Amino acid sequence: VQSVFALDGWRAFGGGMAGGGHFIDNTPVRSIAPWVGASWCGRARFQRKAHAMADIEVRMKTQVVIVQGAMGTMLGSMGFDGCLPFLNLTEPETVEDLHRRYRGAGADCAVTNTFLATPDRLEEYGLAGHMAKINEVGVRLAKRAGFPHVLGAIGPCLVEVEPGAALAVLKARRLNATEAMTAEGPAPSYAAAVEQYAAQATALASAGPDALLVEGFVRLDDALAAIDGVRRVTDLPVIATMALTADCLVDPADAAQALVEMGACAVGCNCMDVDATLAALASMRPAVAVPLVARPSAGNPVENAGGGLTWPLGPDGFAEAAVEELRTGATVLGSCCGSTPACTGAIYAAVGGLELPGGDS
Repeated sequence: VQSVFALDGWRAFGGGMAGGGHFIDNTPVRSIAPWVGASWCGRARFQRKAHAMADIEVRMKTQVVIVQGAMGTMLGSMGFDGCLPFLNLTEPETVEDLHRRYRGAGADCAVTNTFLATPDRLEEYGLAGHMAKINEVGVRLAKRAGFPHVLGAIGPCLVEVEPGAALAVLKARRLNATEAMTAEGPAPSYAAAVEQYAAQATALASAGPDALLVEGFVRLDDALAAIDGVRRVTDLPVIATMALTADCLVDPADAAQALVEMGACAVGCNCMDVDATLAALASMRPAVAVPLVARPSAGNPVENAGGGLTWPLGPDGFAEAAVEELRTGATVLGSCCGSTPACTGAIYAAVGGLELPGGDS
């Protein structure tokens, strides 16, 4: 059920009621209408968009796009542990239902339950032989949940690329060289990592996602190797996000430029707290012309009396964060570790479906 409120003369269709609120997964989501007033969301800037767009790259450039929240921490809260991507085969109904809850909360894009499903990661559980099936089914489960778009998730493999190896590949390409670093080719660790990511990307692509999401990388060389691995086996769009923690030793602007140069069509941050996310976005925005992605975590959890985890940021906090992320220049918005479908609902109520300046009407 959608409600209507006014934004500087526009009739804006959102998930929250201007005078009260609504519930998602039995969690109350406060109306955020007072936050989206004429000061930042006026007639000349944003307008709710009534129609869906088929192409994810076009949509990211014309409309605020909402990406679903956490899979891993949600599955963990249900009592699952170990190799979570394997649940695509052993608990497909659970995975699909979680996707459906995010879709019902207003998410435009699913993120498949395939994070850390490279061959070497799965081999830690003796499951490398199931790699293709785990990734293919992960895409199909997300598709069945009814999202307009499905993003195939790829996280860091176990191979740690030698520092500077990926940047050397980029440098060689600028010089129209076919290989990097030496006449023998790129660093062995780089080639090994690319092989891992290419294998997972091949499996994901076979099930027909709209794009592949390279996410959760803390090292730039590893993220670049992942994009390179994807680009070698598929023409699907690549969205790349990094967890740029204080010890990453890479400037967010430099990282964004390198990710785009390697082939990403949108870049940004995930699995960082809101303040760190906003700071990184502010650095990235003037450095690249592609859409920016913001998927902050719910902060640092603490163990509660029941033995579970309590996360400091809830639905209202994510809604407020989404407004600030949009002000900072991000237009692909969501949440990461510790978030729930209620958090996605709050983000949707705040900014979901807003048309960007110059977007098609």
